[in-house]
Amino acid sequence: MAATPATPVAAPPHPQPLRLPALDGHLLGATLHAAPDPWARLLINSATAVRQRYYARFARWLAARGVSVLTYDYRGIGASRLGPLAHAEHRMRDWGARDFPGALAELERRVPGALPTFALGHSFGGQAFGLSPASRRLAGIVFVGSQSGWVGLPGGVAREWASWCRTPGYVLEHEEEAAHTWAALDMPRLVVSFADDGYAPRAAVEALCAWMPPGYERVELAPADVGAERIGHFGAFRRGFEGTLWAPLLAWLRRQA
Repeated sequence: MAATPATPVAAPPHPQPLRLPALDGHLLGATLHAAPDPWARLLINSATAVRQRYYARFARWLAARGVSVLTYDYRGIGASRLGPLAHAEHRMRDWGARDFPGALAELERRVPGALPTFALGHSFGGQAFGLSPASRRLAGIVFVGSQSGWVGLPGGVAREWASWCRTPGYVLEHEEEAAHTWAALDMPRLVVSFADDGYAPRAAVEALCAWMPPGYERVELAPADVGAERIGHFGAFRRGFEGTLWAPLLAWLRRQA
């Protein structure tokens, strides 16, 4: 991932907490980081059971550089949790087929105009793109540590995830439309993984890449490549990687806009 000349920086925007409807009307907790004069908008799909607040610093950083960002919690997680997890019958497919497209529509509504719409999926968040045809509206997708198949999970999600992991084709063997959706993802795509990520080893990342058409950009980084001791599965969005990971991601978005 190569950086480009510095992007003008505005004052960090004030985050706007909100509620948005999934496709089935289920209300989700979300946060809009609105850029003062945006040149693009970006939706962040979280990793499994990871709350949206984990991505807040990254979202604010992007918004200060002209990208309006929406983060949200999947149903049963964080601000979208309504009751005890063990009794929640949400399914993992709900996160991709209902929550993701609902959040995407809300981002487009709240940040109107002829702007390119991008999405970033972290871990499961990248898998979610194959569960909704709404992905085809995206101008580009960034996958970070996304793979073919810890943690408090809603009961239904945990059971469905376990069933997916018991078959070689993962979600493609359980969701008939997923294979067709993945095959249609031919927009610009950047697939980023890390050599020390035990949750997304190279083979699992390559298995996910095999679901979609060729033409994506593939980057695997070791911690030493960015002057770090460790990145792992959750390090990329933490303080300290602004210049080495975030800036190249921003540059990639700029090139696709």
